[in-house]
Amino acid sequence: MIRESDLTMYRVFASFLFTIAATGCGDDGNPVGGSAAAGGAPANGGSGGEARGGDTQGGEAQGGEAQGGAGQGGEGGSASCEPPEGGVWATFDVVDDVYRAHITNPNGVQQALDLWAGTSKAAIPNGALVCASASFNCGWGFHQDPATIEFAEATIEVCDGTPSYVDANCGDFGAQYCPWSAVLSELRDCRSDPLCPLVP
Repeated sequence: MIRESDLTMYRVFASFLFTIAATGCGDDGNPVGGSAAAGGAPANGGSGGEARGGDTQGGEAQGGEAQGGAGQGGEGGSASCEPPEGGVWATFDVVDDVYRAHITNPNGVQQALDLWAGTSKAAIPNGALVCASASFNCGWGFHQDPATIEFAEATIEVCDGTPSYVDANCGDFGAQYCPWSAVLSELRDCRSDPLCPLVP
């Protein structure tokens, strides 16, 4: 004969088992409220962490060398090239490329200084094209003749082009090089200091 106390204990135990079964596991055997439901990969269809803060955003795809590099012909900045003697040493960003020019033409030197100071709108470096490498323009197989470079607000289109294009087609490009989209990004004064300090 079952005693009332035994029956009460049985009911309590059965209720306990039912509670565990209802809240402990789902149909797939995974714990309810565990990592799958709260931010886990299967619940929302993504990895949650890396999809927002991983390499896709803020990683190398945006802040790496692909966008912030020195361009096809650059080697990380003017410090990688050999400073020239005299004149000024200008670094230009042209679309995705970077090239450098040594300017000794007195008028060109002053124009470069004025452009850097923001007092001139003549921003196109126009000079005779020389199809030979120069230590001050490292990474490229061409340079502009330092004695011929002057700045202009507009030039004929035939002398426009990116450094990459000029480097690949220098022999057929023409006598002058004048990249319209050039942006003066660095200027160094080599007239009195062989270390060519930055122009402030």
